[in-house]
Formats: sequence, structure tokens, C-alpha cells
Amino acid sequence: MEVRKLRAEIAKIGADVRLARRSFSASQASAARAFAFERWKTIGTLVTAVVAVGGLLLTLNGQRAAHEAESSRRHSEAFFAAQRQFFDANPTSKLAAISTLSAYLGPQAPIHRDNAAQLLVALLEIEQNPTVISHIIATLAKHGSLAIVALLRQSNLQLQEQLIEGAKLLPEDFDTWERMDSDAPAIQALADRVQTNGKAIVDVLNAMFHRDRAVRGADLSNVVFALPTVKLSGYADERALQTFGGVSWSGRWTLGFARGIRFEETNFAGARLSWLAFEDCNFHNTQLDGARLVGTRFTRCSFSGSTSLNRFVATLQARAPRTACFFVWGPTFDDSSFAETALSPRKGKTVSHSHHAMWYVIQKSTPARYNVESRVTPAEAPGPCRPWLQ
Repeated sequence: MEVRKLRAEIAKIGADVRLARRSFSASQASAARAFAFERWKTIGTLVTAVVAVGGLLLTLNGQRAAHEAESSRRHSEAFFAAQRQFFDANPTSKLAAISTLSAYLGPQAPIHRDNAAQLLVALLEIEQNPTVISHIIATLAKHGSLAIVALLRQSNLQLQEQLIEGAKLLPEDFDTWERMDSDAPAIQALADRVQTNGKAIVDVLNAMFHRDRAVRGADLSNVVFALPTVKLSGYADERALQTFGGVSWSGRWTLGFARGIRFEETNFAGARLSWLAFEDCNFHNTQLDGARLVGTRFTRCSFSGSTSLNRFVATLQARAPRTACFFVWGPTFDDSSFAETALSPRKGKTVSHSHHAMWYVIQKSTPARYNVESRVTPAEAPGPCRPWLQ
């Protein structure tokens, strides 16, 4: 009897244990299902949030792209409107157009920066109004850069080619070319454009120096900066050229080229610096070989580093109907200093020049002044003449 009761209790306990186990398992399953549900619910919320954020970003990007496109469209319309406005005959409209184009040259200009610079350089070639020309040059100088210098140099070389072709000049004639009343207006205009371009380059270089304290890396090779009229005194005929002292040349004006500029790594090779005046300038590691220095003045300048002045051109050419004469009118150096490799200004120093086998001599005229003179004797001078320099 007791045994049966004990077995019944054991069975009841086992049943309770099994029931508890089933209840616990059901509770675990329910908790797992609830956890999984909550986890997927959280993931779903995150996915929804990500999708919403992505959609918002896409919307914002779309709005920004649309805004940029609209801004670009407005800038383009304003740019082309200014371009059209410039060709209005009214100088006031041209000045307004240049002011508009100036905004496209700054560092914050979104578009058309290169186009604006190219356009202003091209307009400089064709403009005739002095006020408008000055405004274009001032705008280019305000935003002066090596890129603008390169554009002006390219234009300068093209104008030289046109002048040589139109006026039937040789490049060597630029230093001694005397414009005549009989010259065609187109030739006169070309010469004026060359000088205008040269002035623009000068102003841009000055602006770059005042901003950066030096002009570094500018390529100015073969640039013509000035075409001053050179006056031939006396009769320009064969008899006058043969008469000793009968002919003299004098530059009608000298261009004040640069004052206080430091040139570094600048290339003046083959550039026409004739009739220019440099004051308080420093030429450091500057290429001057082959530059034309007819009548060029250097006052309180220094030539340092690898700068070389040992090969330059300083010949003038006097032409007559049946003869020609060449002579030297070299540069002068007042209170200037030279690196040993740049120039040794002592008597007897020769500077090689291949033109008709003439030689230059660096002559010391005062303790602080040097000038370049010819050592070609009358018998050695090409052509039947012995010119005299006034």
C-alpha cells in the first residue's frame, strides 16, 4: 500500500517535472520568437531609417546638382552676355563687360577662367580705345599669373609674325625700324599692338612681383617689349653712310620697363629688351643669352646665381638704298653688380657675337659705370661706311 502511494507520488513529481520542462521550453521558444521579432523589428527600423536618409541625401544631392547646374548656366549666360556686350561700339559698355569678365579670373571663379583670360588677351589685340585698353591691361595685371603671361607671350609672337610678313621686316630690324608716313595703316596698327602687348606683360610682371615679391619661372623668350622709333639723322643714302660722322642714331624714347623687380628662373633668351630701362632689379638664375640689349640701361641692378650676360646682341643696322652698315650700341650698367660668371666688366673683355664677326668690349668709363663699345675698325666694318655714334 505504501509502495503504491510512493510510486504515485514519484509519477506525479515526474509529470510535474515534464510539465515544467514543457512549459520552460515553450517559454524559451516564445522568448526566442519575441527576441527574433524585436531584432527584425529593429533591423527593419534601421533599414527604413537608412533608406530614408539615403533618399534624403539623394534629394539633397539632386537639389545641389540642380543648383550648381543653374548657377553654372547663369554664369555661362553672364559670361557670353559680357562677351557680346564688349562688341558694342559704346566704350562704357565695353568697360562694364571687362568688369564682368574680371570676376571669371579670380581664384574662386567656378568656370570659364581660362576662357576669360584668353578672351581678354584676344580683345587686347583688336581694341583701339586707349581707355578700354588700359582697363583690359589693369584687369589682366590684377589677376596676374604665369598662365596669363604665357597667353600674352603667345599673342606677342603671333603679332611679330604678322608684322614681319606685312611690313617685310627682318627680326633684326625691330631695333632700328623707323616708321614712315607711307607705311600702311595696318602696319602702323600692328606695331602699336606689339607695343601694347609688351606693356601688358610689363604690368602683369609688376603686379606679380608686388604680390609674390618675385617673378619666378616666367618664359619671356623672344618677346618684343617695345618698338620705339629710331631716328636716322642726316641723309639716308649711300654717300651719307660713307661719310664719317655723317650719320647718327638716337632712340626717340626709352621705356621704363621695370623698377625694383626680382627675377628668378626667368627666361629672357632672345627677348628684345632694346631701349628699355631697368632700375633696382635683381636677376637671379635668369637666362639672358641671345637677348637684344641695344641701348638698354641697367641702373643699380644685380646679376647673381647662374645669370649670364656673356652672349647678347647689341648691333644696329643702318640701311640705304644700295648699302647697309652695322655698328654697336650696347647697354650701359650704372652702379650694378655682377656675379663672376655673369660678366667680368674689365677693359678688353670680349663678348662673342657672330654677326659679321664683330666683337664687343666692356669698357669701364667711371668707377661705377660700364658700357659696351665696338672694337670693329673701319676696314673691318661690313659695308662701305664707318658710322659715328652721337
